[in-house]
Parts: sequence; structure tokens; C-alpha cells
Amino acid sequence: MRAKGLAQCAKGVAMSATAELTIAELRGIVARAVEPHRDRGLKHAWHMAARQLGITARRVRAYLAGEVRSVTAWEAEQLRAREAEILAQEEQRTLARLAAVRARLAAIRGDDDPTIGGGARSGAEGIPCVAR
Repeated sequence: MRAKGLAQCAKGVAMSATAELTIAELRGIVARAVEPHRDRGLKHAWHMAARQLGITARRVRAYLAGEVRSVTAWEAEQLRAREAEILAQEEQRTLARLAAVRARLAAIRGDDDPTIGGGARSGAEGIPCVAR
């Protein structure tokens, strides 16, 4: 009888550890959503993160303060999905910025093709030339 009780206790501890890991993961997601908005104040950052993640500002504060003790599977999946959307949007902005930087750099260097980063051009015979 005692062995069965210990097994149930160990199972409860394992579930608790899993829950703690999940809450820690979600807390990281919330913290990463808050960070870009901190320059306009913490309250503003909480509200912006809440809007992006689809939860209340109070829930954002609870995650950051370590007050969250339970999370529904629906909420966990929603936060993960919203973070994926945020990262995809950030990737698009970064790629657009990179394209603009490459185009500007190519214009400064005088490159014909901004996608090639070498900066050297060749003449008709394949000999590198300084200017055309």
C-alpha cells in the first residue's frame, strides 16, 4: 500500500515540475512581448503585450511577477501561437530592413546587383575595373 502512495506522490511531483517548466516558458514569452514597449513606460508595455498576446494586462503582470500558478492548455497554446506570429512579423521587418541596407550599400559602392555583396565589377574582358 505504501509503495502505491509513493508512486502517486512521485507522479504528482513530476506533473508539478512539468507545470513549472510550462509556466516558466510562458513567462519568458510574456517577458519578450513586454520588452520592446518598455521605452514608453511599464504600464504601456503591459497593455501592448496583452493586446499582442490576447490576454489581459493583469495576466501579463501576473506572469511577470511570478504569480501564475496554473495555466490552461488553451492559454499556453495561444501564447505560443501569438509568439510565433510576432516572430514572423519581426522576421519580415528585419528582411525588409536588410534589403534596404543592401540596396543603399550597393548604391554607395556602385554595384549593379545589390544581392551580390562583393562590390567589385568586371569590364568586358572580365578584368575588374574601378569605375565605368
